[in-house]
Amino acid sequence: MWLYFLEENYIKSLHNAKKKVVWVYNDRVYFSGNKWEPLPKYDYEASPYASVYKYSHDVAPAKAALGVKGCSDCHSKNSPFFFAEVVEYPFGKDGKPVTIKQADLLGYEKDELLHLTKPEVYWTKVFFMYFTIVVIAGLIIYLFLRYYKKRKML
Repeated sequence: MWLYFLEENYIKSLHNAKKKVVWVYNDRVYFSGNKWEPLPKYDYEASPYASVYKYSHDVAPAKAALGVKGCSDCHSKNSPFFFAEVVEYPFGKDGKPVTIKQADLLGYEKDELLHLTKPEVYWTKVFFMYFTIVVIAGLIIYLFLRYYKKRKML
């Protein structure tokens, strides 16, 4: 994984120290399993450098993709899409990976997750969407027939 250091002052500080092999992961530069420094970055960036992810972006083949078995692949209480633990940082203070729930990483609040993971909420939404269409279509047909009947009587 090659990254380009854009901050010349940061490069100079690394060179002025002794040359070291470092590992850059998102917003941290690691000197060992438990020694790291934060890298300056904007809030919306995972890393201040170019993309550090593979060209495939870890996209699975269609047969293995979420949603291939239906809505509950993502919209259920056991969904790995929202509730799986993902690595936030590869090393914590104890040298073990620091994990975070995918929902926390995505910035979802608890009440938003309840809405997204309850199938009855989804199907109620779908029902009322189609119910509204049917009622409006019925109203238009009723008004058309009423107008036609009035016009026929004249």
